[in-house]
Amino acid sequence: MPDPTMTPFLAPGSTQAQPTSTPPIDFLEYWGADCREVKTFRGHSHGVWTVAFSPDGTMLASGGAERLVRMWDIETGRLLRSLRGHTHDIRAIVFTPDGQTLATGSEDRTIRLWNGKTGEPVKLLFTRYDHSVCSLSLSPDGLMLARGSHNKDIKIWEVTTGTELMTLLGKDEYDHHWSVCVAFSPDGIHLASGTDIGKIKVWEVLPSGEEKVLHDGHWRKDQVDSTETRGYF
Repeated sequence: MPDPTMTPFLAPGSTQAQPTSTPPIDFLEYWGADCREVKTFRGHSHGVWTVAFSPDGTMLASGGAERLVRMWDIETGRLLRSLRGHTHDIRAIVFTPDGQTLATGSEDRTIRLWNGKTGEPVKLLFTRYDHSVCSLSLSPDGLMLARGSHNKDIKIWEVTTGTELMTLLGKDEYDHHWSVCVAFSPDGIHLASGTDIGKIKVWEVLPSGEEKVLHDGHWRKDQVDSTETRGYF
């Protein structure tokens, strides 16, 4: 069984998947602990932006510019299935801890939930005035899903029902910078978020949904926003 403390990009045996996007064929390289290439997964026709291992380490999910979610068998490198639904680049993929559900976020402003075993679509999550999804994070119990996007707010859904639970907004009502990345704490009580200008916020998700800590360590007063790089570091 894989170490539960590993990041989503690590599989059993401390192996790591590295997304690449070298024309004419984009592929995923599966690396071992000694940094040698173990296996290549071929099938993507455009850039790969995000990858995630299933909790049991038997499958790898990938997504990118071709708008498909591809699921691979780790042992054989075989493409198991391609999931269609998103209409723009896929930027985030995450499995629930039990591996039963796969969540994907896209520049089409939607989050899609799929059956993690069969690839069948389960739910579509979106809000009427939402923005491009940049990142996703699941609470450790797999019950809550948070998204970072090209917007200042952070939204959290209940995974089983698809119900929107809350919207997190900072204390500064004039702060309009994007909350592009999110991550739940191991206890699921707190959520960390990063903005496009280098600020990190820590939120108390339960019970208050309040902003608790603000770190300015990455932020510089003389920093100039770039529309070419905002949200992608």
